Amino acid sequence: QLRPRYAARLEVYVVEDSFPESEVGILYPDVKIMQLRQAKIADIPPGTSGATALTPPLSLPIFQPVPVRLSNVEIRDTAQNVLVTCIEVLSPVNKREPGLTNYRQK
Repeated sequence: QLRPRYAARLEVYVVEDSFPESEVGILYPDVKIMQLRQAKIADIPPGTSGATALTPPLSLPIFQPVPVRLSNVEIRDTAQNVLVTCIEVLSPVNKREPGLTNYRQK
């Protein structure tokens, strides 16, 4: 029982998760962007056939940070609003870098 001497306050903040694909159940498809250009007749050397070997396109995954809500529960003294303790609710975001370093520094 907290009241009447103490009060609990939920503090919610948003961080960006740069590697959400490492979480179980969260998968993002790869994206491939290709641009084809047509060869001009002048570009084709004489004596060559119409078949040309092309270098395969470079395919890179695109990682976009995903906003993730994290929360703390602050316990404060009601008389002077002094912070007594803070309970951080753990999330996969603060169990690995870069959030892990911030979590450990607290």
